[in-house]
Amino acid sequence: MTGCATCVDSTGNVFVVTGNGNYTQTAGTFRLAGGTVTSSTALNFTGGLVDARGTINAAITHSPNLQPALSGNGLVVNGAVSLLNASKLTFQLGGLSQGRQYGFLNVNGTVALNGNLVVSFVNSFQAGTNDNFTVLSSTAPLIGSFVNVPSGSRVGTTDGSGTFLVTYSGNTIVLSNFQVSGARPSAPAQDAIPAMPTLAARSSDESQSIHTPGRVGRTRMGTPHAGIALQYTDQLRTLMENIPATRAGTGGSVVVVHPQPGKPVISKGAKPLPAAAVKTPDHRLLPGKLGPTREN
Repeated sequence: MTGCATCVDSTGNVFVVTGNGNYTQTAGTFRLAGGTVTSSTALNFTGGLVDARGTINAAITHSPNLQPALSGNGLVVNGAVSLLNASKLTFQLGGLSQGRQYGFLNVNGTVALNGNLVVSFVNSFQAGTNDNFTVLSSTAPLIGSFVNVPSGSRVGTTDGSGTFLVTYSGNTIVLSNFQVSGARPSAPAQDAIPAMPTLAARSSDESQSIHTPGRVGRTRMGTPHAGIALQYTDQLRTLMENIPATRAGTGGSVVVVHPQPGKPVISKGAKPLPAAAVKTPDHRLLPGKLGPTREN
């Protein structure tokens, strides 16, 4: 006993003698720390807190906060448990060991669910996404539903750190798939735009040689932009035909052509090409010099 006038504490065996009525608690704390409470009639809790581990040999009708305490094998109730509309069934999570580190209610009888399910972290514990907690088990199928969390929905922890998926079907209640509050879901992978085998996309006009046709990947600001050095004029046409349209959906991509300095290579009878302009799909003309080429 703790000296609290409104508390019932026990670490041993308590036999409740009620005559023709039920034991009723309207306030205070009913604390069972590993012992056994036996009653020939139902225990009626209408107020206060029930913080218990060990064994209760009686049916329970419950309105306030029922919290299976940590340590041992949790709380065993040999009798029916009826949670009323104002009740709270609270489970503390302080580790992965059932009963000893997280709250566990084991009922040999029926369980009528109602009221609110409450989940709290203790002892600086933080659950992982793949951690599962079976917090309640009964020998008969569960009846009813929690008011605040139907089966298949999520319940938040009391500290606001995250939420658990709550599943109750058959005769168990399981908490799983913990998700940290405020965490953003992974962005779906965007369709990759394959890069040209020998032409890497760049954010500057630095030139580089190309040898096979292909498509230019996206770079800064989503605009394909690369400098190239052409070996022959057909390469420009091939490149322009294979560059994909931009995600804006209206125009294509811009190719900036800079000739490589060097001696012209011109076949007999061919004339150097004059300055040329490249027309983009949005009908803009880009001035540029293709430089000396040779006929193929």
